This record gives sequence, structure tokens and C-alpha cells, in this order.
Amino acid sequence: MTDQNMQSLINELRELNRIHNELLKMISIIIEPEVKKRLNHIFSSPKELRAYRLTDGERTTREIGEMVDVSHTTIANWWKVWEEDYKIAKSRGTRSPYEALYSLPELVMLHGDIESEEG
Repeated sequence: MTDQNMQSLINELRELNRIHNELLKMISIIIEPEVKKRLNHIFSSPKELRAYRLTDGERTTREIGEMVDVSHTTIANWWKVWEEDYKIAKSRGTRSPYEALYSLPELVMLHGDIESEEG
């Protein structure tokens, strides 16, 4: 493969990745009401749900707390519950940020409250 072909392939992959990310954003907006309804037994508030989305293994409790407008202690408590009670997040080590293990659509499939769709 020539350098020109390789660069063309890289450009195409970057464009596909951009489109993929845009589609994920649109899908997230569309399914958000259903996600909130199905996962309200895990996430007690929109802030908690947003904090889970921001839990990427990189952001600290303080960073997420500022973004969600809750204390860093609240974030740390949520992380512990998500790890110990629901097994949906994991610690990356002592004093390290947690990482969400599932996307919200995956969580709905794994932990979605089926009864919510009837009521």
C-alpha cells in the first residue's frame, strides 16, 4: 500500500469515526427518556445519571462533581454503590478515578426495569 493510499484510508476512517460519534449522540438524545425510566432504580436523579456518563476512568471525583454540581464526596459514594451493589463501574486502583463498565443502552439491556414500561 502506498503512502497516498494509506493516508486516504486514514482519512476515511477518521470520517467514519466522526459519523459514528454523531450517530451515538443522536441515539443518546432519542433514548434518554426511556433510559431514565428504565434505570431509575439505579440512578435516583438526573445528576447521578449524568455523573455515570462522565465516569470515564480519567475524570476525578472533583471534576465530575463540578460538572454535575454535587460534592466530590457524593461522586465517590455513587462510585462505591455502582461498583459494590450494581457492578456497573470499577476502580482503576487506589485513589484513581472509576470507569463506567457499560454504555447507557447496555445498562438498559442488562439492568433495565421491565416493569417501568408497563407503568
